[in-house]
Amino acid sequence: MSAFRRVAVLGAPQAAPAAARVDAARVMPTALSQVVPVAENCAYDFSFWSIASEPDAVAEIFWLGTDCNLLQTDKVFIEEMPVAQANVSLSLAVFQARRAVVERAPLTLHRRRLSAPAAAVQAEIRFGVPQGGVAAVEAVSLVGTRETLENPDLTLQRGGRLVGWELLPGAAPGVSLFGTDDGVQFRNAGASAAELIQTIDAGGKKYFSLEWEGQAEARSSASADPSLELYWLDAGGDRLGDPTIIELSPSGFNTAAAQGISPMTATRAELHLVVPAATSQRIRRVSLRFLTSVDVPVRFSAQSPGELTVLDWRVAFERAEAAPPPPPKDGLCTPTPPNRTPRFSTAKKLIAAAPSVDTSAGAGTCRGGRTGTRRNRCGSSASGRTARTARR
Repeated sequence: MSAFRRVAVLGAPQAAPAAARVDAARVMPTALSQVVPVAENCAYDFSFWSIASEPDAVAEIFWLGTDCNLLQTDKVFIEEMPVAQANVSLSLAVFQARRAVVERAPLTLHRRRLSAPAAAVQAEIRFGVPQGGVAAVEAVSLVGTRETLENPDLTLQRGGRLVGWELLPGAAPGVSLFGTDDGVQFRNAGASAAELIQTIDAGGKKYFSLEWEGQAEARSSASADPSLELYWLDAGGDRLGDPTIIELSPSGFNTAAAQGISPMTATRAELHLVVPAATSQRIRRVSLRFLTSVDVPVRFSAQSPGELTVLDWRVAFERAEAAPPPPPKDGLCTPTPPNRTPRFSTAKKLIAAAPSVDTSAGAGTCRGGRTGTRRNRCGSSASGRTARTARR
């Protein structure tokens, strides 16, 4: 039995219209919106699965201030699946496009890292399709993040290439990269080592946390295990200090991690996913985050004078989860109708019509009709159950 999915379809009449009749009410521009609380000056990962019949279908993020005034707009255009159409009425063409999008087109992952501007307290996520267009949308998510890597789960592709990663050597024989039900398989059946490399901006004297989740595999002929390697570069591109190398043993755990401090003069970090010959990595997630340090005093008390010797002592700590940004006490801003942009307004308590399809945005994802909330330093936005939605 296939897994249950809930997909929002915008701009689609539910039944086949008469071929000779144009029903303007059915083919007008359509939008689906949700307003959620956010935290200013924080990074957010905005993602969704979608496909559209028109090139102008778009997902928009309106970052709003305390008075619902527009501070910044970010747009992600939805990938188009061209639909062949005969010389028929507009309403019939829309119906045909709906069938093509819903029944035949695979939804495509869209993901963009955005930054909430200063003074932002809310965000409106709006999906819109132009007149005569159809779009299918699933699994919308707006999540605060401290991740520095682009495409950390290696699932986002553009033009048949991994986004954010470079394969070296570029045309290595026997090297393959493909998706599985349990991650992305990076396999090397060739004779020489292969690597996926990503370079990011970094700074000196910063605490970092490097994490890997997946499974390493090696055939009996392998001479070395797969590894995760982190190098630091100065402004001239030269490597600094000793790299951080995590050996990924096929008989080891499915997670690996390392922490440390970047060199004083580091300006960039270079991460390598290495698969020697006859090995592979099944990668679920790779993460590199920079942490804020907090000084914690450690004191010892004694009932008598003398010297105290402590061997192999350690200090353990737990990472505290940030509380999600609360909804404003006056309520969330009113969602914006299609083809309009938010303006300065104090009207926040108008009741918006709920959409006929239960989708969610915000810090959760909506798969199978459930919304989960994630938290981090910037907090999460809001779950689909508490945010305000509107469909026009």
